Amino acid sequence: MAPLSDAAGAAQLTAPREPGAHPDAVASESALRSLQHELELAGTREARVRHDNQRLANTLEQAERQLAYLPTLREEAEVGRRTQGTAYRLQLLEHSLSWRVTRPMRSLSMEVRRVTERLRRR
Repeated sequence: MAPLSDAAGAAQLTAPREPGAHPDAVASESALRSLQHELELAGTREARVRHDNQRLANTLEQAERQLAYLPTLREEAEVGRRTQGTAYRLQLLEHSLSWRVTRPMRSLSMEVRRVTERLRRR
């Protein structure tokens, strides 16, 4: 008997059998159907695993981008804290008694600077 290709062999094994067919042939058909079913299930599982792997890779990439951005956020937060602290201290200074008492002197010195600047221009 000439060797059959895999497709021809599978077709021959899956072809309907006559009643009273040899028991080994019936068992082989059953085993073939069972293996084909397992192959389909394995293909489905493989597709699901590939999809899950792609989703996990995308999530990892997004997490890495966020992690790379973290130093920038920390720096911005630190600058914000320093700015808030400076603004608060300036506000305290402006409302302090010493600031209010020395205000006329500061105004006078600013006026003297303006006058001297005008005189220099002439």
